[in-house]
Amino acid sequence: MSAVHLAHLTWPEAEALRARDDVVGLIPTGSLEQHGPHLPLGTDFLAAEALADAVAERLPVPVVVTPVLTAGLSEHHLAFPGTVTLPEDAFRSWIYAHIAALERIGVRRVAVFSGHGGNFACIGELAAEYRARGSAVHVVAYDDVFRFVRVMSDAARGAGASVSEADGHAGVLETSFALARFDPGLVRDFAGVEGYTGGEPGWEERMMAEGIDALTPTGVLGDPAGSSAEVGEAIFEALVDELARWIVRELDIAAS
Repeated sequence: MSAVHLAHLTWPEAEALRARDDVVGLIPTGSLEQHGPHLPLGTDFLAAEALADAVAERLPVPVVVTPVLTAGLSEHHLAFPGTVTLPEDAFRSWIYAHIAALERIGVRRVAVFSGHGGNFACIGELAAEYRARGSAVHVVAYDDVFRFVRVMSDAARGAGASVSEADGHAGVLETSFALARFDPGLVRDFAGVEGYTGGEPGWEERMMAEGIDALTPTGVLGDPAGSSAEVGEAIFEALVDELARWIVRELDIAAS
């Protein structure tokens, strides 16, 4: 089925959803942060928007997609101009408010996912809190960032790309995704752009503690060389399949 965008509904149309008991809510989150010298600051939220619509089309039930949260938890990118980061309580409050709005129109199953790696742990904790307090709304969050990146990497390698162990931010994975799914012109020339490819033990912890600039002066993790729309399309399809399967499983959605 196709996505029903919460932002596009009138209030009577939103109220009419109460008559259904099969509607699922989908909350995409992203970030507004540096993505090297060649990708836009909005890379993560633009990716989340594209994924949300495609995932909704794969599900056998109506899906109400909320507006994407365009800023996230990006403190480790603040050394680079243009980056916006939210306090964690503000980030959580935005999600809480949208879950509550969905609940008021009768949506009792909600999935939250992120196009930005820095949000994964927080959305996982948020979903666990809902479960712990026995909420009437069943909230799940895709919080396995390592699996998410592995799905991207496997798809890219399957499409012929070379992927470094540290790839995950403006390297071949995100650059290819952007070439496949973003408006033309949003991806700037990346010839000669170099990123961190070391992958030595503890590099991720160092990045979170000291900032990504401690690893790479370009803000890139991985190497964008070899990026292509063909590789990006393979990544996109793999992520859509992964997220759709996860939602069906976690929210116990019956096949139509």
